[in-house]
Amino acid sequence: MFSDIPKASAPVEPVLPALSPDSPRWNWGIALLVWGASVGAILFIRLMVFLPAAFYFGVDLGDNQASADFATNDPRGVIAQLVGTIPAHIATLILAFVIVTRFGKDKFRDALGWSGAGVKTWHYIAMTLGFWVLAIAIFSIFPEQEDNITRTIRSSRTALYLLSAIAVLSAPIVEEVVYRGIVYSAFLKRFGMPIAIAVAATLFTLVHVPQYFENPAKIALLLGLSLVLTLLRAGTGSLWPPVVLHTLINFSQTALLIAEPYLKSFLNIPDAVNGFLK
Repeated sequence: MFSDIPKASAPVEPVLPALSPDSPRWNWGIALLVWGASVGAILFIRLMVFLPAAFYFGVDLGDNQASADFATNDPRGVIAQLVGTIPAHIATLILAFVIVTRFGKDKFRDALGWSGAGVKTWHYIAMTLGFWVLAIAIFSIFPEQEDNITRTIRSSRTALYLLSAIAVLSAPIVEEVVYRGIVYSAFLKRFGMPIAIAVAATLFTLVHVPQYFENPAKIALLLGLSLVLTLLRAGTGSLWPPVVLHTLINFSQTALLIAEPYLKSFLNIPDAVNGFLK
């Protein structure tokens, strides 16, 4: 008689759409939260490294001017902030991995797109050269102004080397995953390509404004770069090409910055290039 009792059926999991970089399994609200968390990680973790360093070196943290001088003019304060960027990038990547893979249920590479998508080596070289042509043209017209990045570079060679390592090894991956991977994909799915391109490019530029606030020309150049990177992601459907181009451009900039003292000894560098390097 027990055979007549209906058996409880196992819960049926919803069928998810096929995994695609252009149709992510996170929404635009989650994307904005990840973006906000990435910015917050930079601000908070760098501060958590900077404050003990300032205290150790005897800076009066109650004196705003003394703290600001240590942060911008003292090599030790500058290096402390750069060191804090490394765990902030690691934390952002961990969060991105959790969101993109749904706690390991999906493959990170498949969800974001990690193929060459037909982009050739000469394409990357041509785009990098195009960036430099645009940079030289802009800085031939607009005079160079000191900004936070300039002060970081000039503070010490150690700061320059550390900044260069971050700019080449971690920043392109972290920033492309957040902006062209998570943000762009979510806004593409919900609002379409034009809005997705505008949002990803604008947020990327806005985050860098504090670094180049005194240099509107650099901000304009950065916006142009952000648009190119986002269009490259849109055109290829893959995150790998923007990561490669971003890395090449950062590498070319930092390589010239490191080589600048030696180049000046042997070459007559045009003012436009010299101004961009400083």
